[in-house]
Amino acid sequence: MVPTQCTYCNSVNVVWDYERGCIVCGDCGTVIDLIYQPHTPFNLQEDWMIRRSRGVDHGISLSKHTRMYLKLVRKASEYGLVVDNEVFKEYSLGRSPLVKVFKKPNVDLDKFASDEYVRLVLDLMVKYPRLASRTDRAKVALAKIALSSLLDEELDVKKLSRELNISEVHIRRLYKAVVSEFGFLDEVRKSLLNSFAKEVRYVSS
Repeated sequence: MVPTQCTYCNSVNVVWDYERGCIVCGDCGTVIDLIYQPHTPFNLQEDWMIRRSRGVDHGISLSKHTRMYLKLVRKASEYGLVVDNEVFKEYSLGRSPLVKVFKKPNVDLDKFASDEYVRLVLDLMVKYPRLASRTDRAKVALAKIALSSLLDEELDVKKLSRELNISEVHIRRLYKAVVSEFGFLDEVRKSLLNSFAKEVRYVSS
């Protein structure tokens, strides 16, 4: 939706800066959003700024690209996706067709990989091409699946799906891949036991 107030200070003094291509807060200067309108006549911006300075705001018609972008944002949100801004920018500048404009939101995989046991499983996974050739998200999911299986924990498919932006169907396929990979779970089990033993020795020393 079109921004009507600042997301930082909640001011309604929102300015459409066509020269710089962004929507900014007139009070604190926060950049609220981008304007996808690459060729806006200066007189349109000037007229807008004059009307703003006079306190007259009758609205301003959005460009074709801005309307399209906002429509895509609404559509993407229905499916838990986001608009790839770089793809849309290239399209709005006439450099490429509008393809693959939706993408999954970025996931901070580092927070998963920072887990000692997830890291351990990921390190072991490089020996198994069928698992190691997956995407980073899928490999983290494989590690979580392996750990839950070996630690007798119930796998929360829905939660893992939300955390990694992977479909539940995909996660179930990954589960089958883990249990069918000969020797992988055994190696993970041995490594976990060694790790646990080291922790026990460290605590008792």
